[in-house]
Amino acid sequence: MTFKITVVLRMGGRIDAEHVSELRACLLRYGPNVVLDLDEVQLVDVAVVRFLARCEAAGMELRNCSRYIRNGWIGSDRDSVNQLQEES
Repeated sequence: MTFKITVVLRMGGRIDAEHVSELRACLLRYGPNVVLDLDEVQLVDVAVVRFLARCEAAGMELRNCSRYIRNGWIGSDRDSVNQLQEES
């Protein structure tokens, strides 16, 4: 019998660049089966958006990610990265 343990990290409020190192440490501590639940997150800065975009690109689930973060921030940041890669 095989078990898969998933850890759900629920976050809320405001997440700033100063929180990224702590988030990274949590992700390393709990391994690859981590889900970030962003249901109660109200505000993020650019560093956090880039961090979340990298997490999602690496296959991590972003659960309950608000539309303004996913479509507005992460989408535009991903487009900027793609444009820079095309120019290189």
